[in-house]
Amino acid sequence: MKTEDEGEYLKGTLEKDNLDQIENIYNELNTKQDKFCNTFNIHCKKNCGECCKHFYPDVTRLEALYVAYGLIKDNKVDLALSLFDEFEKEGKFDHCPFYNDEVHCSIYTIRPLICRLFNAAASTDKLNKPVFRSCKYNDSKYCRNNDDFKVHQEDVITMEEFGEMVQSIDTSSNLPEDFIPAVRKAIAKLQFIIDLKKQSE
Repeated sequence: MKTEDEGEYLKGTLEKDNLDQIENIYNELNTKQDKFCNTFNIHCKKNCGECCKHFYPDVTRLEALYVAYGLIKDNKVDLALSLFDEFEKEGKFDHCPFYNDEVHCSIYTIRPLICRLFNAAASTDKLNKPVFRSCKYNDSKYCRNNDDFKVHQEDVITMEEFGEMVQSIDTSSNLPEDFIPAVRKAIAKLQFIIDLKKQSE
């Protein structure tokens, strides 16, 4: 079986069920996010990537599992593990290991939730009202508050809303984990399951 089809070995497992659920949430987010950003004219600077250069993400177990699954399907596990080794040897955990100046995010389609939400979703204030502030790297500083959102309230999405959706898939694994060890562990787990299924054929 081709490498890109190895995900087929996960069919019928709890991990595959979780992966399908998180993918459905990400797909819903993509649709709603496009509408939110276009409705309220919220956009990053073109070819920016500054947030990736200055941020090392934490992830939940399921987010790491989704990244690992994508790496396995795309035959990029060895490349990722080599990148992790180099990153850890350097010892500067101040940026995302998957960022580079040439392509920016090298795992864009499987990136963690915070990377999807940052500067592209509102957050909630202490009164549980939506508020949006552009990131500090955006030259066009702007803010949106509850009054701005009232006209098209149905189009507002918040970080908390989608964070809770992902956390609801598996309430036992919601604590944030260090990105690299979490993805390493998820890769090992999925490869172990795949190897077992192959051996049972």
